[in-house]
Amino acid sequence: MNNHASWHYLDKIDLSTISTIVIDGYVHLADGKIGLGGYLYHALDKTIPIIGVAKKEFSGNKPYLIEIIRGQSKYPLYISVIGIPVENAAANINSIVGKYHMPDLLSFLDQQINSYFLSKST
Repeated sequence: MNNHASWHYLDKIDLSTISTIVIDGYVHLADGKIGLGGYLYHALDKTIPIIGVAKKEFSGNKPYLIEIIRGQSKYPLYISVIGIPVENAAANINSIVGKYHMPDLLSFLDQQINSYFLSKST
């Protein structure tokens, strides 16, 4: 595993049971530069595919993503990926339960993360 200091917490996780990681953000940015998901993929020695799900468009990275519309939403989600085909990742995200724009699981995780950081700031 990559020994970069900011990824030290990855050594505390049993990665052998994880087949894919979904992040709130992008894997690829403009001009093929990597985003958070790309850095995570490399920190994991390219062993676990990363799917990035974003609610807002990022200028210049359209060649690296697929837009999906979930349910009756008027707004797309932007799916970028590394380690598996982007079409597979988009289909997987589209199949996650939830009748709204964001899949229920991703909305729940976002709420939990926000609660955690709000509790640390007080």
